[in-house]
Amino acid sequence: MILDKFNKIELSSDQLLDLIKKYINDSTEKKSTLNAREFALIYFYNYHKEVSEFYFIPENIRTYFDFLINESKLSNHTIRNYTSSLNLFCDYLAKCGVIDKNPVKRVKRVIKQDDVDLKYFTLEMLEDICSSHKTDLELNYRFYRDCMIPMLMIFNNISENDIINLKIKDISKEDRLFYLKIRDKKIKLDIQLIYLISNFINSRSSIEGEDYLFVTDSKKSRGKKLSLRNVREISKNFVIKCGFSGSPYRIITTTSLFYNYKKTPTKKLIREEYKIKSPKIIQRYIEEFPNFIGA
Repeated sequence: MILDKFNKIELSSDQLLDLIKKYINDSTEKKSTLNAREFALIYFYNYHKEVSEFYFIPENIRTYFDFLINESKLSNHTIRNYTSSLNLFCDYLAKCGVIDKNPVKRVKRVIKQDDVDLKYFTLEMLEDICSSHKTDLELNYRFYRDCMIPMLMIFNNISENDIINLKIKDISKEDRLFYLKIRDKKIKLDIQLIYLISNFINSRSSIEGEDYLFVTDSKKSRGKKLSLRNVREISKNFVIKCGFSGSPYRIITTTSLFYNYKKTPTKKLIREEYKIKSPKIIQRYIEEFPNFIGA
């Protein structure tokens, strides 16, 4: 660490929250990036509220990073995003004159390498979870929504951002098959989803509110557009129901990659379509593919 002097700048929780909101409002990046960055900074804000004192100095930043790595139980991918978001936020604070300089740049971020032990759903597991209701009363809109969202991500590789922006009018049925219109592109939904989609559409008609395909059903915000946070929570619960631990995004993405290709995918495809950069992890996908086909 570079041993230069930092003034002990301390912010109240209210001041910090106001600065986070101002930073997000002043940023010009795309909405999905800002949503993820705001989520990361709110996590930092909640941590900040719980500690007795916090100064924007390298020592306190390192303590927060140690908390993320050793106590938070967040995935390595998430921890990297959270530390990167805090680094950009501190750059902003320094530029605005709130702090003298960015303390994050003085802290080495040592995050362990991702585990390459791949986890994925088999078709049998997916069938089981979509019939996991105990009574007919549980066959409601929430049950079908919370199954359908991860299944669309798995079988049709539909992104979280596309999920939350789908409208009711974007889904159609032709010759007993269902289609989704996403950014002017018509996608045929997997035949495995026909029964689930039919039940979801029937249950969706009982929810009044906005015309988004997937909406909330809580008493406080019934019929409102889902947020990225909502979708990630749904994915997390879906993964837990199957008995998995780890990154829901990684598990769903792995299953999607394996399911959507009938032969071993190329390194280029894995890297470009599924945004996986590590050569070691890419090689692990290729090695595991035959086991998925046989599962």
